[in-house]
Amino acid sequence: MNIVTPLNSIQIQLIHANCLLITPDWWIMRDIQGPFWRFYMQWEAGVTVSIDGRATALEAERFYIIPGGARFSARTDWPMQQLFIHFDVIGLYGLKMRELFADLICLPAAFPLKEIAREISRRLQAGDPIDALMQTQIHAMLYTGLAQYLASLPQDRRDELGRHTLALAPLTPALNYIDAHLTEPLSNSALAELCFMSEGHFIRRFRAGVGQTPVQYILDRRAQQAARLLRMTDWSIERIAEETGFGSRYYFHRVFSRLIGVAPSAYRRSSER
Repeated sequence: MNIVTPLNSIQIQLIHANCLLITPDWWIMRDIQGPFWRFYMQWEAGVTVSIDGRATALEAERFYIIPGGARFSARTDWPMQQLFIHFDVIGLYGLKMRELFADLICLPAAFPLKEIAREISRRLQAGDPIDALMQTQIHAMLYTGLAQYLASLPQDRRDELGRHTLALAPLTPALNYIDAHLTEPLSNSALAELCFMSEGHFIRRFRAGVGQTPVQYILDRRAQQAARLLRMTDWSIERIAEETGFGSRYYFHRVFSRLIGVAPSAYRRSSER
């Protein structure tokens, strides 16, 4: 059975991209839970990624994606050039979706995707800005790669993804409002009103569709936004705590460390990984 999902329910949002030399003494990640998705491609073997205790040696010239929310470790055995892209997949919300995208995703680096990756890498190494053309190339590569992965899944897995997407549709007003108002107090009653539901019914539907309570989900989204700001700005940790609705630096440090796996300052130092 094919389940039809709402149009535009899945969208890719770019966060960061680069092509640089990674080395064993620097490119080390231990038990990190990143809020966004990571794309990696190397031109030689030697990188190992571990998720849930399963270690995978990445092959040369293959595309690999670590889904957002996956807890992982990674290292390289020797220096090599790596193309990496950090991105978010809008529409895949909460723990329910993380269960569907919990493992390392390996994609075939087939023509023309490999040629696009080479062109992106060449331009990034040359210091070119990520202009409209490069953004379009990156989007095309990621959308095509994810489409290939979804096409490779059994029909029951694709149907499960469709069911989760449909379950989220009535909650979309609240989900969009949360993302747009992270700095503000967000009550269950106000979010329920946006979805034309009673508060109790809203909380039950939210937990069933997202896999978390609204409060847990809001903390997750605030931590994810804080991670982006730590990576993309030079704002102080105090300012980021304020801009993401945490208020105090102490509370921000405690929640971020628990959800992401490292302290905000340590996360900022790992920005090019």
